[in-house]
Amino acid sequence: MKIIFYSLFLSSFILSCGNASSDDQNLNGEDTLLSETIDTLTEISEKRALLTELVGEHELVSISGFMGANTMVDYYTEDGQWKATGSSIEDGMREGYEIELTQQDLDKLKSAKIVVAENLTFYYACEGNQYFKSAYNDTGMDFQLKISPADYISTIPENLEPTTTFIDHYLYLFAKDHFGEGTLEVIDIAQVWADAALLTYNSTSKQFELSLFYGECCDNSTYYFE
Repeated sequence: MKIIFYSLFLSSFILSCGNASSDDQNLNGEDTLLSETIDTLTEISEKRALLTELVGEHELVSISGFMGANTMVDYYTEDGQWKATGSSIEDGMREGYEIELTQQDLDKLKSAKIVVAENLTFYYACEGNQYFKSAYNDTGMDFQLKISPADYISTIPENLEPTTTFIDHYLYLFAKDHFGEGTLEVIDIAQVWADAALLTYNSTSKQFELSLFYGECCDNSTYYFE
């Protein structure tokens, strides 16, 4: 009889432990879901608050770029005037040179800006034309990449996805590749071959960054706006 009672007690104990374990798993799952929801809502709040602060026009302040294996270019202002320089490696030495800016170059440099509207729609403007215009999205970015982010050599983070808002201190706003041939030449002031574009906001430097780049290799130019 004692053996029977002991068996019944042991069975009841195991059953109750099993139920407790199941309840713990459910609670852990609910806690994880709640935590993820809170994180998402926090990101939404941070994104909306940040873009609200940035409503207005942000002028182009500089450009940096590189072409191929060794050519680099920089566009900047000095005493209120736009200037540009470049450098390349010749015979193992980096040689600098001046870049002559045409009136068309100057018109683009002076008019280039990132605009954030009151409704948080944003776009890049140059010579009165709008590019990459995107409506505000609480839960992600304007994601128009045809190639997987993991397949890019640089510029695009491997973990970028349509639901991305922040990665580290960058707010991701717009990404698109496979622009038609010549499409970006109209706004490519630095004349760096490009068929893709990425727009972010760097919350550390307090600048918008627009990267125009060639998806299959190395050419890249980054435009900085304040």
